[in-house]
Amino acid sequence: MRKLSQIAIARIGILLGATALILFLLPHSDRQSYTYELNQPWKYPLLTADFDMPILRDSASANVLRDSIDANFIPFVARDADVETASLTRFSNTVSGRAKHSDITDLQKLLRDVYSRGVLDTRLYEHIKGMKPRQLRMMVKENGATTVSTIDASAMLSPARAFEYIDSIYVRHSSARQLDGDLAKALNICLTPNMMT
Repeated sequence: MRKLSQIAIARIGILLGATALILFLLPHSDRQSYTYELNQPWKYPLLTADFDMPILRDSASANVLRDSIDANFIPFVARDADVETASLTRFSNTVSGRAKHSDITDLQKLLRDVYSRGVLDTRLYEHIKGMKPRQLRMMVKENGATTVSTIDASAMLSPARAFEYIDSIYVRHSSARQLDGDLAKALNICLTPNMMT
């Protein structure tokens, strides 16, 4: 009987020891209870999830957000100085011998003026035409570093608007009623955008 009670005590001891060992080895969750109130500041340290949670929008709010971004987006451009030089050279070569030297000089001056303002691609010009204020972000590369600044684009023109501008100034300062056919064709060929996206 005594031997039986010793075996029972040993079994109970082994059972209690195994239970204690299992409870000790089980993972413990570090749960902390938080108490918070609506519209009150968070009183505890920063609470960060261990994983990313996507915030999915419904199609209506996604379209509104996309339209808002499109409406407020300011395009990036870079000025290509080689375009002005190439256009002036092409214009001179095209009209040399076909027009008076004074007319060619006046038109070259107007071309330089248009390119100093900036000639934009027609699609980009139409995009910024509706913006208030008309702005672009200009990228400039100097000494291997690129800087970006916001510039006023209200004086920039599309190739068609640049042609109209040159035509109106030329007609106002000369006795002609409109540009000569050869000069007009040469201008149309040579007016290419110098502000590149």
